[in-house]
Amino acid sequence: MKYSLTLIVFTILLNFSYGQRTQELVKKIDSLFLEDASQEAFDLAYELVQNGNEDPLILHRLGMLYIEFPINQPQKALTHLQRAQSLTTDDSLRNGIHLDIAQVYYSMMKYDDALEKLEILLDQEYYRASALTISMSIFSDQGQYEKAIEIAREALALEPYLLPTIVNTGFLFLNLEQPDSALAYFERADELKPNDPVIINNIGFAYYKKGNLSKSLDLINESISIYPTNSYAYRNRAYVLTELDKIDEACNDINKAIELDYLNRYGDDILELKNSNCK
Repeated sequence: MKYSLTLIVFTILLNFSYGQRTQELVKKIDSLFLEDASQEAFDLAYELVQNGNEDPLILHRLGMLYIEFPINQPQKALTHLQRAQSLTTDDSLRNGIHLDIAQVYYSMMKYDDALEKLEILLDQEYYRASALTISMSIFSDQGQYEKAIEIAREALALEPYLLPTIVNTGFLFLNLEQPDSALAYFERADELKPNDPVIINNIGFAYYKKGNLSKSLDLINESISIYPTNSYAYRNRAYVLTELDKIDEACNDINKAIELDYLNRYGDDILELKNSNCK
């Protein structure tokens, strides 16, 4: 499971100089988001805007939250971000929103539009690593894994602790069937953010790719115990259970993943597994 790129945006835009009330509201929204309470963060930002608050930072936060699952309304995200950009007089915030708009285009799979926005930011030191990370994800989605890894390494040379970049680089190596390299990146991420269920799940799947089914199953079970609504973990566990010839349990996990909206979030690859094993 890839790591959300929205985390980058919420991290890089915390310190602009605005009025005390705005700063307090933004810090509250950000705190909720970073504590995995995205719906509560969205509700707060939405209520503020509905009540007439047109502060660019509040509009920005609402725009970014519109692309979070399960809200996932990129067109509304784009509308609010463009409104925020038109209202701000802060050049730094304007550039930050430029990055965010590229992120929204990426989420809409409008890759050329996203790359065009990112091109403007690649020469700006403050935004270069984040712009490279989104570029990496675009080339990854297009199957250009070697190019994506090259971009990722450049981003990490600039920002060695950029967590989404580290995790998603691990995914690139999984796509290239290089689980040892993938595991190195996932374990590096685990050192930065211990006990994160997404990272634990990814480590577990890397061990599956290495053929260590027992360790893989233990780690994916641990991930599910922390984050029981992660459809990707059920998908991964289904692969392990299939290899262990526990077909009924695997089919239960496949159905659970689909119930938890795997198809809309990650694609239809799980259907091949279901059709091959489940009656």
